[in-house]
Amino acid sequence: MDSSMVGKTICRYRIPEKPGSRGMDVAYKAEDTRLHVLVALKTLAVALLLSSACLLPLAPARTSGAVTPPQETFSSAEWGKLVDNFFEQYFKFYPTLGTQAGFHQYDTQLEDYSRRSIDEQSAWENEMLQRLASFDAKALPLEQRQDYDLVVNWLKGALLNWQSIRGWEKNPDSYSSGITYSAFLIMTHQFAPPEDRLHSLVEREKQMPIVLEAARRNLKDPPQVFTEVAIEQMPGIASFFQHDVPNDADGNLSGGGNIQSSAV
Repeated sequence: MDSSMVGKTICRYRIPEKPGSRGMDVAYKAEDTRLHVLVALKTLAVALLLSSACLLPLAPARTSGAVTPPQETFSSAEWGKLVDNFFEQYFKFYPTLGTQAGFHQYDTQLEDYSRRSIDEQSAWENEMLQRLASFDAKALPLEQRQDYDLVVNWLKGALLNWQSIRGWEKNPDSYSSGITYSAFLIMTHQFAPPEDRLHSLVEREKQMPIVLEAARRNLKDPPQVFTEVAIEQMPGIASFFQHDVPNDADGNLSGGGNIQSSAV
């Protein structure tokens, strides 16, 4: 996976205003691997946008008198391999975002929000962050250093969420709206023949009860405003699955008028 131009291009990429807009369709149809990496990195940027973790220093604070171990350097090829490994694990945990980024081997999967899975993901993110901290990013070209900073800050933001903010315990809408968006992506982007996308949609729907059961186990005294938002979303979500999904399936998942006109 060649990400040499990702950092330079990332700030110029237009995030579409809504799923299914033309900007994202371009990414879905593109065969250029670098563009897929670009969209994947942009996904990280969006996740960081409102996170104070973006402002954290990239290197751990030094303790007084501590001896800092020498940092390793890595080549562009080694960085590319590390990026490959990063996204492989990242999209295993966030398959909906894999679909969004154009990696369609994840189209039949949903997020596993079991406590075991969350703990494993958190441990991996911490391990990856420590691994990145042991390297000297200054040896990389400018564009790849920007990618490095983005990945490091995303990892810090993710750990902040798992360990401190604990949104998986506080925000019920992240589960219900999350599974809705996972279906919405399949239905509104024509990246594969209709029968293939219908198969992916059915496979994701089979796993949705598991996600909702994980929500019941994970949620602990969510704030009132989060609860109210989740409740307000439910009529639209129910209508989406009761009416929009069957209608669009009957229309061969055209991604046309029914779904595009009904925002969830």
